[in-house]
Amino acid sequence: MSRSSILLTALDTLVPPPADPPALSDWQTHSTMSRHARPATGQESCLVGPGCESSDPSCSARGGHAGIALKLRHICGLSIALQALGVCEGFAVGASPVACKIHPPREIDGRPLFTDTSSGFNPVKASDFIKTYWQKHPVLLRNAFRFESPVSPDELAGLACEKEIFSRIVIEWGALKGKGAPPDKPSWEMLMGPFEEETFASLPESHYTLLVQEVSKHVPEVAELGSKFQFIPSWRMDDVMISYAAEGGGVGPHVDNYDVFLLQGKGKRRWSISAKTLAPKDEVLKAGLNLRILEGTFVKDEEWILEPGGHGLRLDPSIDPVPNHQATSSTCLQGHWGVSMDDECMTYSIGFRAPNIQDLVTEYSAHVSDLLDPDEFYQDPHLKPPGADAARIDEESVSDLWRQVVGAFFGEDADKFPRSSSGEEKFKRWLGGYLTQPMRMHDGGEPEQIDREEAVAIVDDLLSGNEACLFQTEGMKFVWLALSDGVSISANGKSWELQVDGQLSQKDLGNVIEDLIEEGLLYCPEM
Repeated sequence: MSRSSILLTALDTLVPPPADPPALSDWQTHSTMSRHARPATGQESCLVGPGCESSDPSCSARGGHAGIALKLRHICGLSIALQALGVCEGFAVGASPVACKIHPPREIDGRPLFTDTSSGFNPVKASDFIKTYWQKHPVLLRNAFRFESPVSPDELAGLACEKEIFSRIVIEWGALKGKGAPPDKPSWEMLMGPFEEETFASLPESHYTLLVQEVSKHVPEVAELGSKFQFIPSWRMDDVMISYAAEGGGVGPHVDNYDVFLLQGKGKRRWSISAKTLAPKDEVLKAGLNLRILEGTFVKDEEWILEPGGHGLRLDPSIDPVPNHQATSSTCLQGHWGVSMDDECMTYSIGFRAPNIQDLVTEYSAHVSDLLDPDEFYQDPHLKPPGADAARIDEESVSDLWRQVVGAFFGEDADKFPRSSSGEEKFKRWLGGYLTQPMRMHDGGEPEQIDREEAVAIVDDLLSGNEACLFQTEGMKFVWLALSDGVSISANGKSWELQVDGQLSQKDLGNVIEDLIEEGLLYCPEM
């Protein structure tokens, strides 16, 4: 029997077998031809297991789909295995959502926080401010400190013409429809600097904004402004950005991934603040734009007008989610929208950007990798014959591999790493995809994908009881491993998870099989 053509029976070898699996001699054999219409070098077999025509009484008693084994008779290996795990119908996939709560805007007197001392702030008041407001509430600090913009609009435009300075212009053409806006313009447009002087001459009279980053690196007076905010550690400071906006100018309703104090240097700006926070995954943006503008998810709960002279200083925070919640993200975002009220509006943004966790892990992992010996390979301290379940990555192997990874990061303290940590569970969810990645990439080496409609039709045939058969694509490595809440199935560098703490529906099972067929990892040969 050709190993490459043994029917997976919808991943029969990829999930735990039933308590009493049938012997190989009990399987019925049907000759087939490869979908590639090449002669078989050995007998290629489609396997249909005994007992597939009957349903599992215990499954029926639990309220599951009593006919699942019957309807999946050609892929009964998976059906039986799932029933052995106590799974019949309905399951949910995915981590817990982020719990973001309401953070109403606040307004306070800023004079007690900022002083005329060399430090620029009151340490005691700064500590109270951080505990009460930092990453908790948008807050307007009235009368924070006296301030006049050291940069004029013309000087800012001059900086935007320098090639070493990052600058942008945002135009809201949608607000100018019928007022001279070119008909082919999108509702919003962003232009990237450096700019020529002619660019500014061609701008509309209103509804545009010029943004110039890192002005603090080029103008000493702007750099001095940062000293007022040293009650936040310097390693969190990003830059001081200055924006100029003509009347009606702004960048639309949006959220930020960093904490920022906004100080009005000239003119007036109206700020609309939303009390509602949202998780990054719930951020719906206007389509077709290279700008991060919210679409239909911004609701104004508060409105503030900021004026020059230090009378208005606004903190816009990225906000922590509800404590102790099983969240997929560590940040909730709060929407805001600033619009210029005149042609003199200049706003200073003192930004504090925390390291992106993905970047932090990536960079440190690269550093650790550089310290490792490239000629050191994994050994098999606990290797043992897998029996009939060769596709499984057993727990001891997973633990050995995880210990090697932890050891690379923690060295001699690796054994102190909690054995039951969630880190090993995350490692499991990643491991199968990594171990099944193709080792040698070349043209024509990828499995032949098919249309989703064709994959759906094949699964429909299987579920309707028509004679159909699925084969594992030749040369593809399939593995599975146990998770805390189910199993992970991996092939060709990709993984699919089946949760078994709930129930499994016929539809969800079919979706996984459709994915595998569409990816070209399973195929139905031409009969």
